[in-house]
Amino acid sequence: MKIKVKLSDFTLKENTDFWIIVFNSFIYYMLAIFTVIISSNLFALLLGQYNQFSGKLFYYGYIIQPQDGHWSHDDIALIFMFATMYTLFFAILFERLYKWRRAYAGNIKLFFLWCYILAITWFLGNIIVGAYSDFSVGSVMNTLKIPMSIRIMISIIFIFILFFLGRISRKHVLITGNMYFRHLHSEKNFYIVKAQLLFPAILGIIAYFIFRTPHQAAYQFRDTLVHITVFVFILGVFWGTLQPASLGFKKRRDWVDFDYWALGVFLLMAVAIRLYLNEGYNIQ
Repeated sequence: MKIKVKLSDFTLKENTDFWIIVFNSFIYYMLAIFTVIISSNLFALLLGQYNQFSGKLFYYGYIIQPQDGHWSHDDIALIFMFATMYTLFFAILFERLYKWRRAYAGNIKLFFLWCYILAITWFLGNIIVGAYSDFSVGSVMNTLKIPMSIRIMISIIFIFILFFLGRISRKHVLITGNMYFRHLHSEKNFYIVKAQLLFPAILGIIAYFIFRTPHQAAYQFRDTLVHITVFVFILGVFWGTLQPASLGFKKRRDWVDFDYWALGVFLLMAVAIRLYLNEGYNIQ
């Protein structure tokens, strides 16, 4: 019954303040997804360069190839496994940065939070999607000849881990309410998760998909599937908010306004990435 009542909160009929919060969080989502994915791809190319590979970094992904045309098992493990591990360390770093900044004024903490969420999603999502295909960590699994039955079990385990991480990150998300409100009553928990996570993620996935035009299918949409696993994390956060918890903040008054600075940075970053990485950045 409690879940049924909560499900009734999923509505598009919200006030203007709600959609301003969504828009602000969407901007930080896009800044974070650029940061996580491009830095992860660059790290993979640098690993390849260390191993005498050549490659190119594009705005939609990267290509990498050995100079002798031969992929060894060690090459596959080094580049695809360690490049994925990078996002785990990235997530840990930004989760610590968020803990450091979450109690203070300013919106930069939302960038840190999204970097944490998207990095841990990119790490676990690559394993979840890779278990069913020859993509990222899936290439390593193929190399190790892991049976499909084991790969399916690994995928299911990591889905639950991603859900659990979302559940225990509930407080992280709710504390972002101090950007706008003096007090966040437990009845508003779903409201803030919808505004700060759910709707920005929906808009962010659509926007990033469009941003990669015309190369959305460059990896048979498997990178998009990895991106979509962020909803497993968000579902975990929603589940965590079923436990009532009210929070009081030090903010003097309720105030919701557009974050024009973040919007300006996002537009500059998006244009720079498309222009500079359109023809590819050579790593050799």
